[in-house]
Amino acid sequence: MATYDGFDVNSMINFMSAHGAKVLLESLQPGKYRLYVLSDEHGEYENYGGLFYVVMTAFKPYLKAAKIERDELRRKIDAIRNM
Repeated sequence: MATYDGFDVNSMINFMSAHGAKVLLESLQPGKYRLYVLSDEHGEYENYGGLFYVVMTAFKPYLKAAKIERDELRRKIDAIRNM
């Protein structure tokens, strides 16, 4: 499965949705999708193409925040494991 900096398609879509973005994914034909994302912070995004490409491109503005959140969660999990 393809990942973008450790995030798979599901993780990227979930992160955008959880952070206030309206995410609409439409299958147009086999292998071709339309992705529309609207958020107050990052504005509007629309693109057509392969699933991974359109999701990865939409996710780029969220990457820094997603990595910070992931690192914080890892630290918390490590702290629990080391108790």
